[in-house]
Amino acid sequence: FHADRRRRTTTISLACDSARPQCFCTAVGGSPSGAEGSDLQLAPLDDAWLLHAVTEKGRKLIGDSAAGWTAASEADWASADETRRAVERDIKHNPVPEEWAKALESTFGDSVWDTLGERCLSCGICAYVCPSCSCFDVTDDGNAFCGTRCRTWDSCTFAGFTSHASGHNPRGDQPARYRQRVMHKFAYFPLQQGESFMCVGCGRCTALCPVGIDIQHSLRSAVAAGAAGEGAS
Repeated sequence: FHADRRRRTTTISLACDSARPQCFCTAVGGSPSGAEGSDLQLAPLDDAWLLHAVTEKGRKLIGDSAAGWTAASEADWASADETRRAVERDIKHNPVPEEWAKALESTFGDSVWDTLGERCLSCGICAYVCPSCSCFDVTDDGNAFCGTRCRTWDSCTFAGFTSHASGHNPRGDQPARYRQRVMHKFAYFPLQQGESFMCVGCGRCTALCPVGIDIQHSLRSAVAAGAAGEGAS
């Protein structure tokens, strides 16, 4: 389903012209004007917009009306690049090293997760605003003659996410469920897929969390606790 819809979708991204306190995209290898995965990108330029067609889909989207627009000058592109650099300077977060993925995984049994996860309310807002969260549940409802199958968005912080039919739940408390969220983003995905972190550093989860949980703070705290534990042993 996803692959088919992705083929039929044209993705437009918007370059940032300012940074919020929660932003840390540069810490995870991103950029305020990163165009990865985009077909067309819009960048603010004074009282106008600078359009960058990244793929053939993007060029096709603007092709019919491009003749009526003003061609961007070198000064326009330079201005957009300076805006990018200014936003990057405002993002005051240290880089997250790639080797932290393995270091984080080693903290699985550390008591630091009891402290980090005890505040989590299991509301799921972090998953619902996250650009990279895609977990879902499938529910069947019916009788001997007909029925329906419904796929719904889900979250690893929900108590029922890993609940088995037997009644057993391998993540029986909220700290274990919150640990899964952080581990999935910063340990399991990069280690299993050989790619970058499964977090774009947008800070939406931090900005909207009702109890102010900061995923980047959780990551750094867990890695620090793991390093301290190795030193003690």
